[in-house]
Amino acid sequence: MSGYAAIDQTPDPGRYIERLDEMRSTPFWSALKRRSLRLLEPRPGHVMLEVGCGTGEDARELARLVPGGRVVGIDSSAFMIAEACRRGGDFQVADAGQLPFADASFDGCRSERVLHHLERPRQALAEMVRVARPGARIVVLEPDLATLEIRGADPLVTQVHVQARIEHFRSPTAARYLPKWCCQLGLLDVTVDMPVLSFSTWREDTEAFLTAKYLQGRQVEDGWLASLRHAAREGRFYHGVSLLLVAARKAP
Repeated sequence: MSGYAAIDQTPDPGRYIERLDEMRSTPFWSALKRRSLRLLEPRPGHVMLEVGCGTGEDARELARLVPGGRVVGIDSSAFMIAEACRRGGDFQVADAGQLPFADASFDGCRSERVLHHLERPRQALAEMVRVARPGARIVVLEPDLATLEIRGADPLVTQVHVQARIEHFRSPTAARYLPKWCCQLGLLDVTVDMPVLSFSTWREDTEAFLTAKYLQGRQVEDGWLASLRHAAREGRFYHGVSLLLVAARKAP
């Protein structure tokens, strides 16, 4: 199970806040976040919901787009909610699969990189649909972790490490079912974009990243990392994963 699925039980939950802040500062994620917020079609006075709000940075950005309105953020982690409240905003601990809100409460609902951590991702989407008002926009951004690809080392060894990473999550392929689930739940105007998060250069933190993500911090030297370093020097290294940015509208 991934650490983000049980932050409050980890020995160093603060490192997840650091990771979120670092990620948000990158050009790829900052641009993609802005794009997902625009897809919500925010208007002055709108009441919006951020499911899996983390430290609340996206919710605060959304609040600036709905002057006179309100943005509520929920997260399963009490540690994250405490940090989000410290930074400012309307946040509460709640279960994405059982939202504590009445039907038709929000003008828009958004979720980012949450569903693959859940045992029942479709239920979380259904809850967003339930609490959305008629005509409301629903936007979900998820990685399709089964598309993880690493090139530059022995393919068989690489596949072992990649498969272990995929199995680290409760619902690693939830993203690819989002369009189908949206249709099943009666949503209209479903659109799908598939940005790819990738890099092909060996940066200062690349080895630490690969070790943490694929070797779970173990001190393993099977030649895999050495092969990837060598491949990077020759321009043959690649790491990538596809994401799905799905937007839809609840029927009027």
